[in-house]
Amino acid sequence: LAATREQRSLIRDGDGGPSAAQIGSLRVLAASPAPTEIALWLAALLRFALVAAAPMAAMGVLYLLMRQNAQRARFAEAEVVRAETHFRIAADGAKVGVLEWRASADEVQLSEQAARLLGAPRDTMALRDFLELIVNEDRFAVDEEFRRAKTSGLLDARFRVVRGNGMAWIEARGAAVEDSSGRVQTRLFATVVDTTQRYEAEARVSRLEHQLRAALENFSGPFALWDSRRRLLLWNQSFAEAFKLGPELLRPRASYEAIAAAAAANIRREKHDPTNPDVRIIELTNGDWLHVVERRAADGGIITVGVDISPLKKKEEELARNERRLSDALSRAESQEYRIKALAREAHEERAKAEEASRAKSTFLANMSHELRTPLNAVIGFSEIMAKELFGPIGNPQYKQYSTDIFDSGNHLLELINDILDMAKIEAGKLTLSPRPLDPSVAIEQAVRLTKRKAEEKGLSVVVDAEELPEIEADHRAVKQILLNLLSNAVKFTDTGAIMVHARGNTAGLTLRVVDTGCGIPPEHLPRLARPFEQVEQELTRTNAGTGLGLALTKSLAEMHGGKLAIQSEVGRGTIVTITLPRTFGGHREPEATAAE
Repeated sequence: LAATREQRSLIRDGDGGPSAAQIGSLRVLAASPAPTEIALWLAALLRFALVAAAPMAAMGVLYLLMRQNAQRARFAEAEVVRAETHFRIAADGAKVGVLEWRASADEVQLSEQAARLLGAPRDTMALRDFLELIVNEDRFAVDEEFRRAKTSGLLDARFRVVRGNGMAWIEARGAAVEDSSGRVQTRLFATVVDTTQRYEAEARVSRLEHQLRAALENFSGPFALWDSRRRLLLWNQSFAEAFKLGPELLRPRASYEAIAAAAAANIRREKHDPTNPDVRIIELTNGDWLHVVERRAADGGIITVGVDISPLKKKEEELARNERRLSDALSRAESQEYRIKALAREAHEERAKAEEASRAKSTFLANMSHELRTPLNAVIGFSEIMAKELFGPIGNPQYKQYSTDIFDSGNHLLELINDILDMAKIEAGKLTLSPRPLDPSVAIEQAVRLTKRKAEEKGLSVVVDAEELPEIEADHRAVKQILLNLLSNAVKFTDTGAIMVHARGNTAGLTLRVVDTGCGIPPEHLPRLARPFEQVEQELTRTNAGTGLGLALTKSLAEMHGGKLAIQSEVGRGTIVTITLPRTFGGHREPEATAAE
C-alpha cells in the first residue's frame, strides 16, 4: 500500500512526462506516457523488486567472503599439517621424538622416535598410561608439569624411564599452539630427547670436580689456580693456612695482585732459583719453608703449587752441623793417623803370624797321621791278641782284664786322633771328597751296626725309619762318618729311651735325622756346638770325655757336599740333629784324593 501511495505521488508529480523517484540510495528515473492502472501496477512491482535486490546482493557478497575465508582456512590447515609432517621427519632424522598432547581428550600421541625413546608399546595413549612409563620417583612431578602447561602453555619436564638396556634420562620441552587471538589452545607439541649421555657426562664431570677438590684438600701443600685474567678460580685450605688468608679475601674471581699483597705480610724472606725464574724458596713468619712453583697453564692461567720443605731445611741445618763435627773429627783423626797405621801394620803382622802358626799346626797334625797311628795300631793289635788269648792263656786273669782295658783305651785314642787329624786336614784344605753314586741305606746300615753294641750296653734301642731312598752322589766314607758321629753322640748322652734314625728322600736330595731322648742342650749353647773343640759344660758331659770335634766334623763334611746341619734341642727331653745332602754333589771334586787318606 505504501508503494501504491508512492506510485501515486510519482504519477502526480510526473504528469505524463519524465519523472524521478528516490528509494533509499537508489534513484529511479522513468519517462513514459500517461500511466494507466496496469502501468501503475507494473511500476509499483518494479520498485519493489529494486528494493528487495539490495539485501540479496549483500548476502551474495557475504557468501563469497565466507567461502574465500573457508578456502584460506583449509589452505592454512594443510600448511600446518605439511609443516608438522616435515617437522616430524626432521625430528626423527635427528633422533628427536615429538610428543603431542591433546588436553581436551587428555591423550598423548607419540612419534615413532618418541615411542622408541620412551620404550612405549604404542604411539597413542591416555596421559595416565603415558605417566606409567615414568619411574615412580619422577611420575608426580611430570603430572604436575602437564597440569601447569594447561594454563602456562609451556612444558619443561625431565624424568627417567626404564628401557631394555637400563635406565634412561628423558627431556620433554614444548609449547601449546595458539590461535590468532593469542589464546592457548588444547594442543601442545613437545620435543622428546634422550639426555642419558649428557646426564652421565655431567655426573662424571661432577665426580671429577669432587675428586679434584678432594685431591686439592688432601694435598699437604698450598695450591691455587688462576684464570687468564689473573683471577682466583680454585684453592685449598693449605693455601689459606700457609699465608694466613681469610675468607673475606679468598673468594672466586679475587685478583692475583690482591692475594699476593696479603700473602706478602706472612713472608719473612724469599729467594728465586737462578736457574728457574718460576721457582721461589719462601720462609714464612712461623719458621716454615715452602718451595713454590708458578707455571703458566695452556689457557694462559697460572698454577701455584707449594711444597713444605721445612723438614728438608732442618736436615740441611743438621747436615751443616754434622759437617762441622765431621771436620773436627777428621782433624783429630789426622793427628792419630800415624798411630792407626802403626796398629794396622802390627795387626797385619800378628795375623800373618797366626795364619802361619795355624798352617804349621795343621801341617804338623796332618803329617803326624802315620807316626801316631802306626804305634797305636800295634798297641791295639797286641792288646786284642792278649785279651782274646790267641796264643794261649796268659795265666793271671787280671792280665786279661788289663789287656781288654788297653784295647778299649787304644781304640778310643785312635778315634780321638782320627777326629783331630780329619779336622786338621779340613782346616788345612787337604781333605777332599770323592763323590760316587751312593745308596744311603747302605751307609745307614753300616753306621747303625757299628754303634748298636754300645747302645745295647746302655740298654738303648736304635730304631731306623727309612723308606725307599733315592741314590745320591756323595763320598761314602764321609756320609758314614757323619752318621757315626751323630749316633755316637746320641748314645753317649742318652741314658734311657731310644735313638731314632729317620731318612727321607725326594727330587732335591736326602734328609737324615737322628733323634735321641738324652739330656738335651740349653738353647743359648746351640751355636757353639758346631765349633771345633767346643763342648757344653754340664754334669753329664764331665762323665763323657771327648774332643768336641764330632759335630764340627759332621757340619764340615755336610757343607763340603753342599748340604747343611741343623740342631734342635730341649733340656730334659732330647736332641734332634738334621743333615740335608743334595742329590747331586755340590762341593769341590778331586777324585784322586779321598777322605780315606
